[in-house]
Amino acid sequence: MALLDQVMGYLVNQSQSAAATQTPASSSQSSAPNLSPIAKSVMLVLAAKAWQAYSSQRASNAGATTPETVQASHGLGGLMAMLGGATALRSLMGRFEQSGFTDQANSWIGHGDNAPLQAEQVETAVGGGTLEELAKRFQIPVEQLKSELASALPQAVDHLTPQGRLPSDADLAKL
Repeated sequence: MALLDQVMGYLVNQSQSAAATQTPASSSQSSAPNLSPIAKSVMLVLAAKAWQAYSSQRASNAGATTPETVQASHGLGGLMAMLGGATALRSLMGRFEQSGFTDQANSWIGHGDNAPLQAEQVETAVGGGTLEELAKRFQIPVEQLKSELASALPQAVDHLTPQGRLPSDADLAKL
Protein backbone atom coordinates (compact mmCIF):
# COMPACT_ATOMS: atom_id res chain seq x y z
CA MET A 1 0.00 0.00 0.00
CA ALA A 2 1.63 3.21 -1.17
CA LEU A 3 0.09 5.28 1.62
CA LEU A 4 1.79 3.15 4.27
CA ASP A 5 5.14 3.61 2.55
CA GLN A 6 4.58 7.36 2.49
CA VAL A 7 3.64 7.45 6.17
CA MET A 8 6.75 5.51 7.14
CA GLY A 9 8.96 7.71 4.98
CA TYR A 10 7.50 10.85 6.51
CA LEU A 11 7.89 9.58 10.07
CA VAL A 12 11.42 8.34 9.56
CA ASN A 13 12.39 11.70 8.09
CA GLN A 14 10.70 13.55 10.96
CA SER A 15 12.37 11.39 13.60
CA GLN A 16 15.79 11.81 11.97
CA SER A 17 15.31 15.57 11.77
CA ALA A 18 14.21 15.68 15.40
CA ALA A 19 17.17 13.60 16.53
CA ALA A 20 19.56 15.90 14.71
CA THR A 21 18.07 19.15 16.04
CA GLN A 22 16.67 18.44 19.50
CA THR A 23 18.52 18.58 22.76
CA PRO A 24 17.69 16.00 25.43
CA ALA A 25 15.58 18.57 27.28
CA SER A 26 13.36 19.12 24.25
CA SER A 27 13.19 15.55 22.96
CA SER A 28 9.72 15.02 24.45
CA GLN A 29 8.23 17.58 22.07
CA SER A 30 6.30 16.22 19.13
CA SER A 31 8.28 15.75 15.95
CA ALA A 32 5.17 16.18 13.83
CA PRO A 33 4.19 19.74 14.83
CA ASN A 34 2.28 20.66 11.68
CA LEU A 35 -0.39 17.99 12.07
CA SER A 36 -3.70 18.29 13.88
CA PRO A 37 -4.19 15.90 16.83
CA ILE A 38 -6.62 13.68 14.92
CA ALA A 39 -4.27 13.56 11.92
CA LYS A 40 -1.51 12.42 14.28
CA SER A 41 -3.87 9.75 15.61
CA VAL A 42 -4.60 8.45 12.13
CA MET A 43 -0.89 8.46 11.29
CA LEU A 44 -0.13 6.59 14.51
CA VAL A 45 -2.38 3.75 13.45
CA LEU A 46 -1.05 3.79 9.90
CA ALA A 47 2.52 3.80 11.19
CA ALA A 48 1.78 0.70 13.25
CA LYS A 49 0.38 -1.04 10.19
CA ALA A 50 3.32 0.00 8.03
CA TRP A 51 5.83 -1.01 10.67
CA GLN A 52 4.18 -4.41 11.04
CA ALA A 53 4.48 -4.99 7.30
CA TYR A 54 8.08 -3.74 7.26
CA SER A 55 9.10 -5.95 10.18
CA SER A 56 7.37 -9.01 8.70
CA GLN A 57 9.04 -8.45 5.36
CA ARG A 58 12.49 -8.12 6.93
CA ALA A 59 11.96 -11.24 9.00
CA SER A 60 10.79 -13.29 6.03
CA ASN A 61 13.63 -12.03 3.85
CA ALA A 62 16.13 -13.02 6.49
CA GLY A 63 14.41 -16.33 7.14
CA ALA A 64 14.64 -15.71 10.88
CA THR A 65 14.65 -12.96 13.43
CA THR A 66 17.82 -10.94 13.05
CA PRO A 67 19.29 -8.25 15.29
CA GLU A 68 18.17 -5.69 12.70
CA THR A 69 14.58 -6.99 12.82
CA VAL A 70 14.56 -6.86 16.61
CA GLN A 71 15.99 -3.32 16.55
CA ALA A 72 13.46 -2.26 13.91
CA SER A 73 10.53 -3.60 15.91
CA HIS A 74 11.62 -1.60 18.94
CA GLY A 75 11.63 1.57 16.83
CA LEU A 76 7.84 1.50 16.63
CA GLY A 77 7.55 2.67 20.22
CA GLY A 78 9.46 5.83 19.37
CA LEU A 79 7.21 6.52 16.40
CA MET A 80 4.14 5.93 18.54
CA ALA A 81 5.38 8.40 21.15
CA MET A 82 6.13 10.97 18.45
CA LEU A 83 2.49 10.81 17.33
CA GLY A 84 0.87 10.98 20.75
CA GLY A 85 0.99 7.34 21.85
CA ALA A 86 -1.87 5.75 23.72
CA THR A 87 -3.68 9.06 24.14
CA ALA A 88 -3.85 9.53 20.38
CA LEU A 89 -5.14 5.99 19.85
CA ARG A 90 -7.81 6.50 22.51
CA SER A 91 -8.80 9.76 20.86
CA LEU A 92 -9.17 8.11 17.46
CA MET A 93 -11.24 5.25 18.89
CA GLY A 94 -13.36 7.84 20.70
CA ARG A 95 -14.06 9.54 17.38
CA PHE A 96 -15.35 6.28 15.92
CA GLU A 97 -17.53 5.66 18.99
CA GLN A 98 -18.95 9.20 18.94
CA SER A 99 -19.76 8.76 15.26
CA GLY A 100 -21.86 5.67 15.95
CA PHE A 101 -19.29 3.02 15.03
CA THR A 102 -18.74 1.62 18.55
CA ASP A 103 -19.37 -2.01 17.58
CA GLN A 104 -16.90 -1.82 14.71
CA ALA A 105 -14.19 -0.11 16.77
CA ASN A 106 -14.64 -2.62 19.59
CA SER A 107 -14.25 -5.50 17.12
CA TRP A 108 -10.84 -4.17 16.11
CA ILE A 109 -9.74 -3.97 19.73
CA GLY A 110 -11.28 -7.22 20.91
CA HIS A 111 -10.40 -10.73 19.95
CA GLY A 112 -12.01 -12.26 16.88
CA ASP A 113 -12.84 -10.94 13.46
CA ASN A 114 -12.43 -7.25 12.65
CA ALA A 115 -15.60 -5.61 11.37
CA PRO A 116 -15.05 -3.91 8.01
CA LEU A 117 -15.01 -0.16 7.59
CA GLN A 118 -16.38 1.81 4.64
CA ALA A 119 -14.73 4.91 3.19
CA GLU A 120 -17.74 7.05 4.09
CA GLN A 121 -17.49 5.88 7.70
CA VAL A 122 -13.87 7.00 7.80
CA GLU A 123 -14.93 10.45 6.66
CA THR A 124 -17.72 10.60 9.24
CA ALA A 125 -15.44 9.60 12.12
CA VAL A 126 -12.21 11.32 11.16
CA GLY A 127 -13.66 14.40 9.53
CA GLY A 128 -13.27 15.92 6.10
CA GLY A 129 -10.77 18.52 7.26
CA THR A 130 -8.42 15.90 8.65
CA LEU A 131 -8.72 13.83 5.48
CA GLU A 132 -7.90 16.88 3.37
CA GLU A 133 -4.93 17.64 5.62
CA LEU A 134 -3.54 14.11 5.24
CA ALA A 135 -4.33 13.90 1.52
CA LYS A 136 -2.43 17.13 0.97
CA ARG A 137 0.52 15.95 3.09
CA PHE A 138 0.79 12.70 1.10
CA GLN A 139 -0.28 14.17 -2.24
CA ILE A 140 -3.05 11.69 -2.91
CA PRO A 141 -6.75 12.22 -3.67
CA VAL A 142 -9.06 12.30 -0.65
CA GLU A 143 -11.15 9.45 -2.08
CA GLN A 144 -8.06 7.24 -2.35
CA LEU A 145 -7.04 8.15 1.20
CA LYS A 146 -10.49 7.26 2.55
CA SER A 147 -10.40 3.91 0.76
CA GLU A 148 -6.90 3.08 2.01
CA LEU A 149 -7.79 4.11 5.57
CA ALA A 150 -10.94 1.98 5.46
CA SER A 151 -8.77 -0.98 4.53
CA ALA A 152 -5.87 -0.32 6.92
CA LEU A 153 -7.45 1.00 10.12
CA PRO A 154 -9.20 -2.18 11.35
CA GLN A 155 -6.07 -4.32 10.97
CA ALA A 156 -3.78 -1.64 12.38
CA VAL A 157 -5.88 -1.09 15.50
CA ASP A 158 -6.06 -4.87 15.92
CA HIS A 159 -2.25 -4.99 15.79
CA LEU A 160 -1.97 -2.25 18.42
CA THR A 161 -4.34 -4.05 20.80
CA PRO A 162 -3.07 -7.64 21.09
CA GLN A 163 -4.42 -8.03 24.63
CA GLY A 164 -7.93 -7.08 23.53
CA ARG A 165 -7.80 -3.65 25.17
CA LEU A 166 -6.48 -0.21 24.40
CA PRO A 167 -2.78 -0.14 25.27
CA SER A 168 -0.88 2.14 27.60
CA ASP A 169 2.19 4.03 26.42
CA ALA A 170 4.31 1.33 28.09
CA ASP A 171 2.47 -1.33 26.06
CA LEU A 172 3.09 0.59 22.83
CA ALA A 173 6.78 0.95 23.68
CA LYS A 174 7.04 -2.85 23.73
CA LEU A 175 5.72 -3.22 20.17
